[in-house]
Amino acid sequence: MKYVLAIFFCTFAAACADVELARDQFACGFGGPCLEDAAVSIGDARIAADATNAVDAGQNSDGSTGVDALGSFDSSAPDASTTDASNPDASSGCNAGPSGTWRRVTASGATARSGHSALVDAPRNRALIFGGAGINDELVALSLDGTFTFSTISTSGSGPGGRREHGAVLDPARNIMLIFGGLNLIDYYLGDTYSFALGTNTWDENSVVPSVRASVAASYGRDETVLFGGCSIPGAQGDSWVFDDFTESWHAFVRLDSPDRRCDAAVAAINGDGTMLLHGGESDGDVLADTWVLGGNGPDWTEIAAGPSARSEHSAAWDADRSRTLFYGGRGANGVALDELWALTTSPSVCWSRLTPAGAEVPSARVQHTAFVFGGKMYLYGGTGISGALDDLWELTF
Repeated sequence: MKYVLAIFFCTFAAACADVELARDQFACGFGGPCLEDAAVSIGDARIAADATNAVDAGQNSDGSTGVDALGSFDSSAPDASTTDASNPDASSGCNAGPSGTWRRVTASGATARSGHSALVDAPRNRALIFGGAGINDELVALSLDGTFTFSTISTSGSGPGGRREHGAVLDPARNIMLIFGGLNLIDYYLGDTYSFALGTNTWDENSVVPSVRASVAASYGRDETVLFGGCSIPGAQGDSWVFDDFTESWHAFVRLDSPDRRCDAAVAAINGDGTMLLHGGESDGDVLADTWVLGGNGPDWTEIAAGPSARSEHSAAWDADRSRTLFYGGRGANGVALDELWALTTSPSVCWSRLTPAGAEVPSARVQHTAFVFGGKMYLYGGTGISGALDDLWELTF
């Protein structure tokens, strides 16, 4: 449906050149011209607009070669062990830590939303919530000091319009949040980048993203924001980009080995060293189950042993206290939403474990929700379930 709307816009709003531009950005995956470790010029054509927020693509042609600071992952460990109590064929040779206990949190001011972003602002004991299906452009803070209250943040400057399935990262070095791309309220792909200053509550528009896209994998580490893939016209993309804090622009970087093109993958920054972890996602109708890392001691993507079945639109959250990544929910290859919780450790070896938390109530199956860890506990918020968009907040205590 996303693609149909974009072609409709092209036909009736004289935006065909922009649709071709997005298609050209994707051509590498089908044998067309590929990026060569250099920034890509998108031109200055208008590529997305809604009633309140027109987006102009920017020019990026300084020839930057990307990120040598990004490291690699040591893949010399043996294949992963997998523990899954519901699967008699699974190995019991590893343990990725405790399952914990769920409880539903009563949160004041919660609203149903899906396809939103949620980022932890630890110094201020809060999570920043933005966007989601049917949601306007308000930025909301969820207090994490035990009160669990949602409140609108009063902001200044020209901020992003309402959107869903956008990319979002928190950059603690610059004390800002970055929002980029996504789908606007009429399902048109966006290509803008905005920063939000945490100290002054001020929005500012920066460089555009590499091309219009949504459902990207984005992560912050080593003082850099990395973006991979996403959905656009005519489908999933497989390029990698880094955001330059100083020039406030995006630069492409190409590696010999990289994940297949995809969108709706789960992503987390892990190990406290800027390593980016990517799992699953969807590529033009095919749901994926592979796992990749970018970072560590070198500049390359490395595939590690797969764990749970194929899924997309799930969440990933780094549990620093237990040195593991937690994955929840998502949509399986059969199109059915999942209610599974998995843990992955990557050191000293790769270990996947399906967790079975206790609790009088447990979260329902869902997609396009958000999850994060704060104070040693994991929180799960919103998403789409069998009955539509959800407004529930869950806490998982270990």
